[in-house]
Amino acid sequence: MVCFRLSVTLTMKSLAGLGLLLFVRTLTADEIGVQVPDGFEVTEFAGDELAHDIYSMTVDSKGRVVVAGAGYVKILVDNDGDGKADEAKLFSEFPKNGAQGMHFNGRSLVCVGDGGLLRLKDADGDDKADGPPEVFLKLKTGGEHDAHSIQQGPDGWWYVIAGNSAGINAKYRQSSRHVRESCSV
Repeated sequence: MVCFRLSVTLTMKSLAGLGLLLFVRTLTADEIGVQVPDGFEVTEFAGDELAHDIYSMTVDSKGRVVVAGAGYVKILVDNDGDGKADEAKLFSEFPKNGAQGMHFNGRSLVCVGDGGLLRLKDADGDDKADGPPEVFLKLKTGGEHDAHSIQQGPDGWWYVIAGNSAGINAKYRQSSRHVRESCSV
């Protein structure tokens, strides 16, 4: 999998908000049919040799692109400032089944995978998780209709997108003091 980025004068966090494009092989914008507004361009940020079979992506607290796949979470680093990742630092070998959603809270990564909502701490700031993840909340993960994305809202609450097979229902809410129903479907 190849990671592309949109290039314009914005912060990395804003860039992540616009979205990085992921493709199976290196292609030009015209070949993949991507149309971007004037002032934008599509460029390759990282190739398959740095991160293979990417499931999800986020930006860490230092503004670096972080990607995950089965058995890895990697920080993609642009050492020379040329707009292309030069190395991939292994942050963690968890979640083993791949993070379906990730969000950095300071130096800690909150992610969905391996049967729950997980936190991987990096207390010493060495860009490596300090050990196995802490399980915040057990959830069904890994399938198309299971739990996926994790985001922190402006209200400070964490929001998880959970599909119809994730097992989230009224009984689940009653069994956990950490779950609040914010809407009904």
